[in-house]
Amino acid sequence: MVAFEEGLAVLMRNPQMLKVAVASGVHCTAMSMIYALVVGPLKTEVWGHRQAEHQSEMAMATAIFSALSSYYFGAFSDKVDRRLAVSIFGLCQFLPGWSLLASGFDTTGLWVFMCLQVLAGLGVASNVMLILASDVTRLEDREFAFGLFYAISALVSLLGGIPIVFIVTLNVIPNNPRMACWLHVGLSLAFFILVASMPRITREEGELLPIEIERLADSSGNRAEESHPGFECYVQPEEPNPHVQGSGEVPNVPEKQESKAKRRICRKCDIWGLVVPFKLLFEVHALGLICIVIVLIDFSKDLVFDIGGQFFMESLDLIKQGTHEQQQRVSILSSIPSQMTGIPALALVGWLAKRYRPLTMLWVMIPVGTILIMSGCLMNWFPFMWFVPIVCITENFADLTRIPLNLFVTELAPKGRLGEAMGVVGMVKQIVGFLGNLVVVAVNPVLQESGLHNSLWVYYPACGLLRLFALLALHLVARQQEADDDDDDDDDEEDEWDSSE
Repeated sequence: MVAFEEGLAVLMRNPQMLKVAVASGVHCTAMSMIYALVVGPLKTEVWGHRQAEHQSEMAMATAIFSALSSYYFGAFSDKVDRRLAVSIFGLCQFLPGWSLLASGFDTTGLWVFMCLQVLAGLGVASNVMLILASDVTRLEDREFAFGLFYAISALVSLLGGIPIVFIVTLNVIPNNPRMACWLHVGLSLAFFILVASMPRITREEGELLPIEIERLADSSGNRAEESHPGFECYVQPEEPNPHVQGSGEVPNVPEKQESKAKRRICRKCDIWGLVVPFKLLFEVHALGLICIVIVLIDFSKDLVFDIGGQFFMESLDLIKQGTHEQQQRVSILSSIPSQMTGIPALALVGWLAKRYRPLTMLWVMIPVGTILIMSGCLMNWFPFMWFVPIVCITENFADLTRIPLNLFVTELAPKGRLGEAMGVVGMVKQIVGFLGNLVVVAVNPVLQESGLHNSLWVYYPACGLLRLFALLALHLVARQQEADDDDDDDDDEEDEWDSSE
């Protein structure tokens, strides 16, 4: 009850964040509808037992494009009105679904959809929706708001999934792929309307967004209210000008220049021109280490996601023997139940994030997620339709680590570079996704020719064990944070000594 009251108070203080979460839920509803009713069954009919391989091949192309563009798209979103970046992201996401109305619902239509799906990789890794939600959220509400953002998005997506249940299960609406595509178009228009109704989110000169307030508050107690809709904002204090008399103490210019030179030695190397997006991970060591944790967790998650659809179909013997309605039912059972159970779980994790540090939560959530991922292999011995949602629910719970991980990234991002930080982390995720799809393409034919019955089940215990290695990387993150805290304490003592002199 206390968590509910606190969540309601957070939403009342951050109405624009609620609007972003609803828009995200509408986006998820539109995408899940087109996949559950059209693309999912179409993949099974056209690709059969090679579904996971072909899907991974196209996902590799998407991952390459997304990895190359995520950093620059994140930096682009920092420079322009954030609504424009979100709108571009939405356009790329919805375009493949629109194409089915023109190309048809056959082999040609599927390949056109998959080719355009590569373009849909633009902005996915940058997590621009979460950045927009962060922009319009008060700093003191950020931890709980992250969980609420995902929970509300899942709730809207679940409510939007009710027509899917009516279409497939109750036959209230005709089960027609073209009808599903037009519903997809209507939801995409609702998404753009919601985005257009939000206030202009961009950085003015001297203005700080809420996510940056914490670092400024540590160095200055001055606070002023801006006329920005939806939240209060600090005004960036003016820097002392050494050339203007009376503007403050004149800094020691030689020492300042020497300090900058030391920080920029690596930038003079020619090799930096090839890895510009990754230099942020070397500038902020803790951010680079948390990326190692993200790599290990996302790699295991991507592998089970890539083979999940084919694994369910093969376990239930629906690839050759199943009807179109049965294939659709598997797609629905693998999405809607996990959304229903994910809503309270997301809110709970967000509430816990307000009380415990992300590091503390990850120490608990990673081992629990390992067990949940490994339990998916039980589908091989329980090949029943009712067991599909159980496997998907456990996988969804294991993925709840994304909340403390995203919170970590926002805390570690340098001032004014949140979009860039999310972009470079997203680039790392897409590279991991590419490698995961490459593994599926290379390993699946070997497994299926091995003679092992329903051989894809071996992915689940292997991916579960892989997640445990993230604990080793998390230990390095903890040590780095302790070192950073000690450096901050030393700097504070030096500042106090200088001021006393």
